[in-house]
Amino acid sequence: MLALAIAAVSPFLAARALGLEAPGSALVVAMLAFGWLPAILLTDKYTHKYPQRYTTYLLSAHTKSALVMALAFLILHLIFGRLAAPLPLLPSQAC
Repeated sequence: MLALAIAAVSPFLAARALGLEAPGSALVVAMLAFGWLPAILLTDKYTHKYPQRYTTYLLSAHTKSALVMALAFLILHLIFGRLAAPLPLLPSQAC
């Protein structure tokens, strides 16, 4: 249930952080229906089969992918500057 709450609130938090208009409820429902729900349904059997290993694996995999994306974004920003992030994604570029 916590993952559902985070998935439902994250578009609103992202829009607020970027200074954009809040997304409509139809977009949030579509994101949950086509993004979050299939991921839960496809991985649910692993939570029952490997209850102790699955959670730690999921946490480490998401942490690793977040670090790789942050590193890639930093490299793109160093090479291309503002072209790599046209939206105010970095604090130094905030409008």
